Amino acid sequence: MKARITQLKAPWPSGAVVGQVVHFEAGSVPAWAVGKCEPAGEDAQADHVVAVPGDHLTLPEINGSQRQQIEEAFEALRESAQRRIEEVERAADLLAQENVQLRDRLAASDQLVADLQAKLSAGSTGGDDVTKQADAERAQLEARAKLETEARELGIQFHPNIGDAKLAEKIAEKKGEAK
Repeated sequence: MKARITQLKAPWPSGAVVGQVVHFEAGSVPAWAVGKCEPAGEDAQADHVVAVPGDHLTLPEINGSQRQQIEEAFEALRESAQRRIEEVERAADLLAQENVQLRDRLAASDQLVADLQAKLSAGSTGGDDVTKQADAERAQLEARAKLETEARELGIQFHPNIGDAKLAEKIAEKKGEAK
């Protein structure tokens, strides 16, 4: 069915004006157009087409500069997303490396403790000193592991070679920022 537009207070196709003819593919005037158009006759030349609802989406016309702006905006968003993905992947790699290094350090410390305990069991002299040394090593490693865990939970990035005091300082700074 074809109809001539009499009022623009309706969701007419983009660019439609009063007096133009619209072809309704559904064969009838939709509720939103009732009272805003009049029959135009089937021999009238249609200026616009209104598709059957749900059939397909009619996109507005875009000129070359608008298309270029849209393409540039989408490209910028795509590049931004790709950079963020790469950042997250790098951070995950760093965390995995730090995790491996921490496990290696703990394994080495456990070996040291086992060696010291073996010496103590073998009856070597200064057993109390060996036990004290083993306990001190274990306490130091546990304190370091606690610091590193807290730093990761706060989102602090750090190199494994950073000293305990410096790492504790970074944690304190981060906690101060959060207050």
